[in-house]
Amino acid sequence: MNTKFRNLILAPAAVLAFALASHSAKADSIAKVPFNFTVDGHVCPAGEYTIHRDSANNTVILQGRNNKVGFQWSLRAGDPAPTAKDVVLQFTENGQNHALRFVQYGPASTYRLDKQDSNRRERETLRNVAGQ
Repeated sequence: MNTKFRNLILAPAAVLAFALASHSAKADSIAKVPFNFTVDGHVCPAGEYTIHRDSANNTVILQGRNNKVGFQWSLRAGDPAPTAKDVVLQFTENGQNHALRFVQYGPASTYRLDKQDSNRRERETLRNVAGQ
């Protein structure tokens, strides 16, 4: 009797733990950035970056997978459609130099991260790197 009761309690707990673990794995996206870029004056090397959304705090975390670079920003309602599911890093491109402009996570995005003046915005080229 005691074993049946224990299994009755443990089985739903195991199912819940598995469901939460698989949900957490879906919350991360990987972006392969093929060029060096800057964020807030920090140079970030080309490579793979994990993008994680913390929906409890409404923040997004960008973390280098093979380096110790990491950033965290608040999210706000973005320009994409409310049903958007894409994860995109958008960069401002100026010759060989790239600066992270926005992080889009579904229907939300960060504020503008590259602080360009309005005269330069007309001449800038944008480049998107999608997360997988």
